[in-house]
Amino acid sequence: MRAQKKDTFHHDVVKAFEALFWHTEDMTARTEFCDIFVTSPDKSAWAWIEIKTGEKKKLTKGEVKFMEKCLLKDMPWYRCNGPEEVPVIIKEILLRFAL
Repeated sequence: MRAQKKDTFHHDVVKAFEALFWHTEDMTARTEFCDIFVTSPDKSAWAWIEIKTGEKKKLTKGEVKFMEKCLLKDMPWYRCNGPEEVPVIIKEILLRFAL
């Protein structure tokens, strides 16, 4: 298997997270995985992010497999359809990790 192709908004989404001081780790070199791993500035919250160009674009079989594994193990997984969604996703991640 070959690594995933980066979606159109990949770099814009990464820049949007980093503009809000979140650390991003590109995961596209791995197969059957997600696109990026993000952590909050203080490292207290994190999530797996799948980047897709538009809401109608389907997940690959490998991406679905990874998503299901995350959901089964109650790990934070989010689909991001563009950089404008980043603040909403960050808010959801922070709520999930709130004590």
